[in-house]
Order: sequence, then structure tokens, then C-alpha cells
Amino acid sequence: NFSLVGSVISEDDCGDEDVEDEDEGGAGNFQPPLPPPPPPSSSQSTEQQLRDQWENLETAPSQIDDTMEVGVGGTVVKKIEHTNITSSEFFQITSAEISADPNKPAIVPYESPGSSGLISVFKKRPSLTSSGPVAVAEAARDLVFHVANVKYEPSECTHHSRILKTIYRRLTGTDPGSGHVGKFWELIGFQGVDPRTDLNRSMGVLTLHLVLSMIERHSELRVNGKPFVQSVYRCSMEPGMAGWPFMCVAVGFTLEALKALRNSSLYSYINKGQLGEAVGDVMTGVGDMLSAQFLEFFELIKLKPGVHHAEHLAEIRRRMAGGKKEVKALMAKWRSFRDNVDHDAPEKRDFTDLEQETATVSTSKPAAPKGRAKGYGV
Repeated sequence: NFSLVGSVISEDDCGDEDVEDEDEGGAGNFQPPLPPPPPPSSSQSTEQQLRDQWENLETAPSQIDDTMEVGVGGTVVKKIEHTNITSSEFFQITSAEISADPNKPAIVPYESPGSSGLISVFKKRPSLTSSGPVAVAEAARDLVFHVANVKYEPSECTHHSRILKTIYRRLTGTDPGSGHVGKFWELIGFQGVDPRTDLNRSMGVLTLHLVLSMIERHSELRVNGKPFVQSVYRCSMEPGMAGWPFMCVAVGFTLEALKALRNSSLYSYINKGQLGEAVGDVMTGVGDMLSAQFLEFFELIKLKPGVHHAEHLAEIRRRMAGGKKEVKALMAKWRSFRDNVDHDAPEKRDFTDLEQETATVSTSKPAAPKGRAKGYGV
């Protein structure tokens, strides 16, 4: 294509003019071209380049708007935005994309066992009411499931890449760089070099939103002087704990939180306005359920360091499957921790006072892990 374009240009721009000159002036009037002027000295060339750059720099601001900035030598370039993103910004972008999608799947209402037949006529179906009309609250509930259906695609969606890299920075204090794939993702608890493998197997981008929200909302909660979430993350890297994958565990806890929302075990917590924030925020309630599981897991690891973390995860799954009573107990412990931590003396919080409380939670020993625990990456 390039050679064809070049030949067309030479025929159009040069050929006809040469013939015309020969017709008008003849071969005897041909004048050889003048030799090019001598190049300026190196000092003159450098001086002129600097002068041109300053002139460009003076005129460039009139050519740009809020999305542009002046680069080296007065070049107008697109402004480079900061790559961090908040959970609120991510949720707004994602929910707008979901609302605009005409092909999003329908959310099927949960039907509890034994909900059919004569007994179901007299049994009131649990509902979310704290957001006002039931339809509004249920729409907020369904949106949580829609977010879980969104696959993590960093190459196609910039905000996907931004939120995961924000989480990486908040947990590690370092920058992951510009790549979407790399060994560095294993540092925050993915099983391989590509986070899509773990995220898109279950819960999609919902896990990312909930983890970043947990980091943001609970930055004031301290354990031994360190933020709660960072303390849990550092625990995953302690040699004595044999290591456990933080983000993979977060995926599993997100799944359990969604189960609690779907079977209505979480409705009471949301309806009674026990979120510590605006009443009726369903997503916040699901986020608190994630935090409650991390708190329980963190306590079990600290109090029973000799037990493999897969057994602790199995114990939490057993409790989450225990219905509304068990979920309510987990949420009550989380609320107590969230509201009663001594911020003036955070170093006093070492969890030794919780040993007796945790020991009475269950007298049954969880089954030993067999291979990889589903959804938890262990």
C-alpha cells in the first residue's frame, strides 16, 4: 500500500508538471536546481531549537483544555490521570454499565426449602425493607448479584485494572507497575500470574469492590497499632502461618456473604440499620459480612496457629451455612469489634481476651481438608 501511494503521489505531483515545463520552455531553457544552503553551525542550530521550544511553550496553553497538558518542548499531550480509584467511583462506573446493559441476566428470587405447599401460604417471606419500598431494596440487592456477574477484564476496562492496582498499593505500599499479568500478583494472594483466573472463576469484580471498600471504611480500626485489614494481610505472609492467599480467601468470603444475602440470613442486620452508616445500604451490609468473616478467620489463626488455615476456613463455612442464628452471631462480634476498639491504645488489642469466647463457638472439630478447598484457593 505504501509503495502504491508513493507512486500515485509522484505521478500526480511530478509527472504532469515535468511534461508541461518541457512543452512551454523546451529542453534548451532547462535550468539546473540551485544547491541547498549550507547547514547552520551546531551552536546556531541548538540556539534556534531552544528559541522555537520557548515560542511553542508560550503559545501552547491557548490550545489545551482540562484534559490536556503541556509536555516537553511545548508539545500538547493528553493529561495522565492518577491510577488510584475509590470503591465509590468504581461502583458508580460499574452500576452505570450494568444499568445500560439490555442483556444482563435476571436475578431469580430465593425460595427456601419447604417454601412450596400449604405451609408456605401461612409463612411470611422475608424481605428487605430498610431502603423504603420493598422494590427499591430488592433492586439494590439484585445489583449486588449483577456486580458479581461482571468478569474482571483489565485490558478492556480501565477501571478494573485501576481498582486492583489500588488494592495492591494499599496492602503492600508499593506499585505493581503497568502489567496486567505478572508474578507480583501472587504477593497479595492470587494463585498465579493472572488474577482473572481466580476472580472470574467466582464473584468477578465484586470481590475487588468489597476488599477496597473494607480497606477504606475501616482504616481507623487498629490491631497492635496497625490498620485492621493490613494486619490481616500481613498475617497471610507470616512464615509461621505457612502462608495463605489473601485475595483467594477474599473471593471465598465474598461467595459466603452472597449466600447469606440470597437466603435472607443477612436481612435482619441490614433492616435494623446496624451498618454504622446509612440505613439500607445493601452493598455495605454485604461488605460487613466479608469483614466479619475476616475477623473470625484472623482470630482463629492467632489463637490456634498450629492448625492449618484450611481447617479454619472450613469452620467459617460451616458457621455461615448454619443459618440466621450463626450469621447473626458473626455480625454481632464484628459490630462489637468495629464499635469498641480502643483507638487511643491500639497496642492493647492482642486477642488473648477472645480465647474463651472463640472456644465456646463450636465444640465440633471440622473435618480435615481434602485437597483444595473450593473457592478459597487453598
